Amino acid sequence: MDGPEDASGLDGGGAPLTTTERTVLAVLARGTSVGKAAETLGWSEREVCAQLASAGRKLGARSGLEVLIFAVRRGDIRRPVVD
Repeated sequence: MDGPEDASGLDGGGAPLTTTERTVLAVLARGTSVGKAAETLGWSEREVCAQLASAGRKLGARSGLEVLIFAVRRGDIRRPVVD
């Protein structure tokens, strides 16, 4: 029961993400750093981290990477296309 397949983010569980959380995740999913995401969005790094943490709690994720994986798999954000 320790594997990622048991986490709520993979089975569609968890509370819905807000538009703000989805926006932050979409920017971070492109490989953007927290600092660059904050600059892009015109927010503080603290706010970006807060939104990432909030999404992580809802998805049952244990890391920033899991937040992104779970959000893509649930359909909350699209898989980014990397040039």
